[in-house]
Amino acid sequence: MPRNTIDLADALVAYRTLMPEAKRSGGEWKGPCPVCGGEDRFWITETKLGCRGCCPGKNNPAAFVAILKALGLGAPRERDLDPGMVRRANETHERWRRKREIKGRKLNEAHQAWDRATPVDGTPGAVYLRWVRLCWPPAVALPPAVRWLERVHLPFTSGLERSVAGAVVFAFTDDNGTVVSVDLEALTAEGRRPAKRWRRTCGLKGQGLFHVNAPGEELQIAEGAVSALAARWLLNAPAVATGGTGTQALVAVQLPRARIHVDGDRAGRKCALAAIDVLPVGIEVGIERYPAGTDAADRLKDVLWAGEAWHDRYEEQRIGIVPTSGVKAKQEAVHSAIQAAWSHHLSQLRT
Repeated sequence: MPRNTIDLADALVAYRTLMPEAKRSGGEWKGPCPVCGGEDRFWITETKLGCRGCCPGKNNPAAFVAILKALGLGAPRERDLDPGMVRRANETHERWRRKREIKGRKLNEAHQAWDRATPVDGTPGAVYLRWVRLCWPPAVALPPAVRWLERVHLPFTSGLERSVAGAVVFAFTDDNGTVVSVDLEALTAEGRRPAKRWRRTCGLKGQGLFHVNAPGEELQIAEGAVSALAARWLLNAPAVATGGTGTQALVAVQLPRARIHVDGDRAGRKCALAAIDVLPVGIEVGIERYPAGTDAADRLKDVLWAGEAWHDRYEEQRIGIVPTSGVKAKQEAVHSAIQAAWSHHLSQLRT
């Protein structure tokens, strides 16, 4: 009997009929596994299939037989399976295994740094946030998502100056409140940044948000944790920081309004556009724009030292209700508004 007797094109048709909730992602169809019951671990194309639960591959050809039987394609024998199909599935599962290991190491690194950190009040980190960056009032306790990590516990020491006493730690959490990454910024014993700035991120980038809780109907969205602290103090409203890459977590926002504080650089603009794409449809979005090289913390200094009103020099571009006719229409409408706002801002700077 020829070895290549299994046609996965028939298996794909059978799977889409059996599992109508399956969705297409790129060139693959993903959905529940017909054998192990996993909701999002099975994938199939016309040339290969796989499941992160059953793990069909060179070391487990019986899993192929069980999947094909579940799809109503009879009871093929293991020797009838295409060896190339088995090899590709095995290679895919090996890549998944390596990715899971790397993810586990990164999460463990973030958890170790966070567990070793201590409350930030009374440390150089509190001096830095209250008196150097001026992003938090002296008489108010700093949020629990901010801690201090002594130098001896820092996970990375390459390029670290002798004057560094430790690092202020900002925790980024997922929807369940679990720490998925931490941002570290090295400081001297006087609460200032060393001559050679040292910043590191431990954990999974882009998987969580830095939260500063407060009552309010409008969420303040910033790129960095310091900007989120400044926006929370100035506007007395809840604030989050994406870390520049954590915008996917914004999909869980439930407040009716959001205001994005755009840093005055290219990275800040890119972060703002990404945040708008992720925010749920129907949220009223506002853009707080800052001149080049400044952010919300710099604006807070202007308010404190010069007594200026929040909108004296920094205009807000209110986009309004985001269209609900689909993701593409939403992106096009919002991007056009952002582009117009930035074009106007750049023309003002040139003059």
